[in-house]
Amino acid sequence: MSESGARIIPQSNPGCKVKELPAFAVSCGKAVIRVLHVDDDVSMLDISKAMLMDVGAFEVDNACCVDDAFKELATRDYDVIVSDY
Repeated sequence: MSESGARIIPQSNPGCKVKELPAFAVSCGKAVIRVLHVDDDVSMLDISKAMLMDVGAFEVDNACCVDDAFKELATRDYDVIVSDY
């Protein structure tokens, strides 16, 4: 376990470790982590949202461009913003 209490899950790539995020959310005092994902590839938005929602500790909003992202940011707060370059 890490200092935050989240369990570290070993991956096939020895340099990569993934935290069990529901435990991380609880250790941060949050019931859910709010994510804004910005990507112009709609399939990436759909796949990543589905994966995060399966974990169960996330609320995910998608934006397909910067203008849409700014509109979302004007209406609510997010814990994390994920954006492609």
